[in-house]
Amino acid sequence: MINQREAHDWCPVAYELAASWQRSDVVPNGSAVESQPEAESYAPQSGLSAKPWVVDRWWQLDRAGFLQWFVPQDIGGSLEDRTEADRLELGMILASGCLTTAFLLSQRNASVLRLAASPFGHTKTKWLKRSTQGATFSTVGISHLTTSRQFVTQPVVAAMICDDGGYLLNGVIPWVSSAQRASSILTGATILSSQADADQMLVMIDPEQAGVDVLPPLPLLGLDETSTGSVELTNVKISVDDIVAGPQPQVLKGSSLPSSQNKNTPATGSLSTTSLALGATLGTIEHLSHEVAQRPELQPIYEALLAEATDFRHQLFAFAQGTVTTSPEILRQQANSLVVRAAQVYLSACKGAGFMQGHPASRAICEAMFFTVWSCPQSVVMASLKQLTCISSDSWS
Repeated sequence: MINQREAHDWCPVAYELAASWQRSDVVPNGSAVESQPEAESYAPQSGLSAKPWVVDRWWQLDRAGFLQWFVPQDIGGSLEDRTEADRLELGMILASGCLTTAFLLSQRNASVLRLAASPFGHTKTKWLKRSTQGATFSTVGISHLTTSRQFVTQPVVAAMICDDGGYLLNGVIPWVSSAQRASSILTGATILSSQADADQMLVMIDPEQAGVDVLPPLPLLGLDETSTGSVELTNVKISVDDIVAGPQPQVLKGSSLPSSQNKNTPATGSLSTTSLALGATLGTIEHLSHEVAQRPELQPIYEALLAEATDFRHQLFAFAQGTVTTSPEILRQQANSLVVRAAQVYLSACKGAGFMQGHPASRAICEAMFFTVWSCPQSVVMASLKQLTCISSDSWS
């Protein structure tokens, strides 16, 4: 079972939210029993999917104060009051109850944190408050700078320099969640140049501005309610006060996320996905415990899986706190393996019933597969392929 850590006064609130979400038993691919009609009135303000259960959960996060964890104090947030380990743990807990909600929070936070870390005060003045006001939703689309469509020879999103010092953006942002209702989108562009190592920059765009075409959401295998799709850009004008970072080569490596007050805590931007994978694993193990209660022969399997997840949790937070040495890629590889195996165990334990649409086991399978493609570095992909094909006895080499 998932144990609360009473040392943190916020933990019981987060666990209570996660447990209530898990009990609601939403079905895979975004469908749900819509049992929260009061959430309808929030839809125009939240910036999220109009499904009542998604909107309601976002407002629950706002009421609990969790949205403000990622907002600087000078505009009413509490970013500096929380450690990176706190934020990772929050993501883990929420993902154990609803990965869709935790994923949407991670996309909003990726946008807000990079904006908060911008060295350009005029950009923050223009964009930060509008991206964090109340329960509004800012989102991000930067995978094309790191893991998505890396095989193409031309920039996926290209920037052309204008005479006035601004830029015109053209291309397609391949993966953006809830862009249809977002107040702002953080994305990246490569400046057209004859140089081999072209400069990149991070910019903020308004989904309503001229030249921005938010395409219909793609039908996903899982997490369909995130309303994830592409955004086309046609001569979208970017001014100087829209630039978050850059121009510079490999802008994501050069721009860092803001640290907490704990100066010994390493930046953990790349660990957020890992913490969500661990949370999804713990949620699956929680479901598995109900099967164990009826079938004692599953007890050794359950205990082994729980012990591995508990050990990995200690590794993850020890790294976040700077007390152990490893790499984010190795932790992500281990988390991916764990979440996939946990889902397979749960499905096998549920037998044929678990293979039906609407069963938590079928949802767990779809959501576990998501981690094999979401922001997955090539080193992690290759490690997974080696493990699946038994090429190497060292799964993480």
